[in-house]
Amino acid sequence: MAGDVDPVSGVSADESAQARTKSGDQLISVSALVRVVRTFCWGAAAAFAITVGIGAVVPTWGLVIAEALQRMYLAPGYFLAQYLSARATITLANSLAALGASVLGASGALLVARIQRADAAAQRSYGACGRAAYAVVSSLCSVARKAAPALGEARDTAAEASAAIAVLAPRLSVACSGCALGIYLAASLLQGWIPQLLRVVVGLLPHGVFELPAMLVSAAVGVAISDRLVAAARHSLRCVDDAARHLLISPRLVRILALVVALIVIGAAIEVRTM
Repeated sequence: MAGDVDPVSGVSADESAQARTKSGDQLISVSALVRVVRTFCWGAAAAFAITVGIGAVVPTWGLVIAEALQRMYLAPGYFLAQYLSARATITLANSLAALGASVLGASGALLVARIQRADAAAQRSYGACGRAAYAVVSSLCSVARKAAPALGEARDTAAEASAAIAVLAPRLSVACSGCALGIYLAASLLQGWIPQLLRVVVGLLPHGVFELPAMLVSAAVGVAISDRLVAAARHSLRCVDDAARHLLISPRLVRILALVVALIVIGAAIEVRTM
């Protein structure tokens, strides 16, 4: 019934439905895109400056560190390349990264919300393990509140923890992408200074024109979704659960992600031709 109250959250179905409806108003915004671009630029600039700084002080170390970090970041791509063509490898690796930035946070929030609701309903206690988990969750929430101050208005710790996953996932993803670009450019600079750096930048432009917007848009979708889940966390854990589920099956999300994958496919085709 519409007026039923959830036994765990104490929130009526009407309140949950209202929060879910508000959460699905839009899946991307200018504000989310600006925040994503800012995070990406900060990650790229920081990684570039640190790597070049190390290379300027100890030339061999900077290049060695840059190459090691590149290999770590590209390890999944190297693995896929053993079984797939270059175009398929680039497409699959970039698509997984983009999809992770957009829906991994909401999926994690939904999973955590379901687990916490089940645990609360069963009134389980985990003793020392529970206290350790609580410490980890508190740390995550503390970090997430710096990125999304409104998270501090969550109704309870359970709702805050679920929404915190959605807040951190897309931001971490885009920051890592920015760091990878910064390290790649820094390695190029250390190898040949300005001429080599310019050649690398020119080489990145043809396919980067398609791949970079795709990555930024997918991360912006993840950030916008996290905004909706933070708003739902003000009501209850059940509202976060309902909002995450509603957003993940939204036809609008499917259309946006289809556009993102199309851009990645085009970029991969261009990148293979210019390799």
